[in-house]
Amino acid sequence: MNESINLTAIYMTNLIGGLMMLMLLICRGWKIHTRRLTSIILQVMIITVLLGCIMDPLVFYADGREGWGNYFIVYAGNSLLYLLNIIIGPCFVTIVYKYINERISKLHINLIYILCAMEAVLLLVNLFVPIVFDVSDDNVYSRHFFFWIYLAMEVALLFDGVIIFIKARRHGRARKYIPMWLFIVPIAIGSLVQGLSYGVSLIWPCVGISVCGLVIGLKSEGIVLDRLTGLYNRYYFENVKSSLRKNHSGDFSGMMLDINEFKKINDKYGHAEGDALLKTFADILTDIVRSSGAVMRITADRFFILLDSLSEEALSNCKFAILNAIDAYNRTAGKPYKLSVSIGTNNFNIKEFEVNDLLDSFEKVMTAVKYGYESPVEEQI
Repeated sequence: MNESINLTAIYMTNLIGGLMMLMLLICRGWKIHTRRLTSIILQVMIITVLLGCIMDPLVFYADGREGWGNYFIVYAGNSLLYLLNIIIGPCFVTIVYKYINERISKLHINLIYILCAMEAVLLLVNLFVPIVFDVSDDNVYSRHFFFWIYLAMEVALLFDGVIIFIKARRHGRARKYIPMWLFIVPIAIGSLVQGLSYGVSLIWPCVGISVCGLVIGLKSEGIVLDRLTGLYNRYYFENVKSSLRKNHSGDFSGMMLDINEFKKINDKYGHAEGDALLKTFADILTDIVRSSGAVMRITADRFFILLDSLSEEALSNCKFAILNAIDAYNRTAGKPYKLSVSIGTNNFNIKEFEVNDLLDSFEKVMTAVKYGYESPVEEQI
């Protein structure tokens, strides 16, 4: 046995990390309502950490002990731990993209694939030439130069997600529910300590702490999410107002949308069909707006879009895109009814209005459009 290894400490730290992940799985802590992909990714991350917390103590236990079985545990176990590391970074980046509601570009996806493939190739080469790690005839694990290259790639993947988040935060697209330090700092501490001091097992318990922080942040966001559609709710408006940076002017473009004849659709085809229509319309709006703003469900069939841009062109393009998407839906959906909406648009300063007053003003504009007369209140916003 390697004398530099404190097995008792290793067992305790990984036991705590494993128990945290087990509790999240049992209590379905990974389940984020209305965000299916995010929930799946969180579940994958939790299982990954749990496996890491199980495998790490086994590898340390077998390190330096005689026997072919111990050699297999050290070699195969470390290979598995390196493979598990590859999962965390891409999962984190995907969650960040989903959180800020932005598509991942093909170039970005390819770069992530390349980094992950390079890590996998290093491990494959390591099977024949020990460039990342080696296990001696005495079954003692040791690192080689490419261990640090591998670690640098892992850091690059994690900081990729941080950079995406910071850019979104500067543009007002990411709110305060997920503090990045809560995810990055524990991983950084665990990686630094274990990277510099072999015989300490902190990486997986620290990744577990980070995953818990991510879960808590995403769960906290649930207070501003509509459970049916996954869109933001009215409370989100208050959150935007309170979280504006001091140097932000508070100027936004807005768009209120109302589904025409929604009550008749509900009455004639049932509430299940009405709910399905609301979800479909929410998906249409989300797909169009993406990271250029936020989409909210205000009441049953009434929605509001908050756009970052004050450009009339951006507002007009968004409206045009929505109408085109609705037209495409009506041509392909095969429903016995047609989806149509009334839209009222204008610019406003969120600092100058109470949320209810602001929505009332937009409702008057939208109602004027809906019933086909010129609004006498449009200039009041």
